[in-house]
Amino acid sequence: MNAGATNPDLLAALEEARSHFDDGVQRRLLAALADSPLLVPVEQDPNSGELGIRASVNRDGSRHLLGFTSENELARWAPDTPLEHRVMSGRELAAVAEAARVDALWIDPRSEHGGRLSRDLIDLLAAWGSLDFEAHDGAGVLLRVGQEGLRVRPLDPTPSPAVLGQLHDALAADGSVSEAWLLAGAGAGAADVVLVVVRDGGEPSPGVAPALQQVLPAGASGDIYPISRDELQDGDYDGLRVGLQVFP
Repeated sequence: MNAGATNPDLLAALEEARSHFDDGVQRRLLAALADSPLLVPVEQDPNSGELGIRASVNRDGSRHLLGFTSENELARWAPDTPLEHRVMSGRELAAVAEAARVDALWIDPRSEHGGRLSRDLIDLLAAWGSLDFEAHDGAGVLLRVGQEGLRVRPLDPTPSPAVLGQLHDALAADGSVSEAWLLAGAGAGAADVVLVVVRDGGEPSPGVAPALQQVLPAGASGDIYPISRDELQDGDYDGLRVGLQVFP
């Protein structure tokens, strides 16, 4: 990593988050943070003498981590105090939050573009990549959530607009579905057609399964694969593009 740490993608995401913040902005911000190099202040442990990540303590006793996008931003935060630092990715820094007992992560706190991540977003950042899509020869693509996996490939042929419209309406009526994708199952145990549903919790409403059946070719099997919004945000969102988005 560059010791000077330059982060054009992260700076753009931080700037976007200043004007508005929604699920899409949050995804882009966490994706930019995950692999961006950050300058992280370190301090010496008085007992062991080893250098460790510095956690700042607020007046109310809460603690936070600090990350800086450049040496200039680090100097702006501590203009009269030379600070030792190390370079870490955003994901690596977030991974120490639990051991450091922190409630927040500040990025460039003295800058106009700076921002604060709450602990729930830090945990999402630390887990970024737990939902992956990995290419595998002709065996399809592995859609993985945690330790579980399902091989899928792009759906071919594409269902008719009429049946896709019925599926869309059923998903809209569900109320808790935020996104949905159709893919073809690949490999042992996979259904012929897989509907990946991003939802806030619970099982899909009864109307979704019959609508999926209308999508299936004659004699084909179908399955609904629910994932949570957090799992989607924790992982590689772009990987779902191997499928056909049917909602929203």
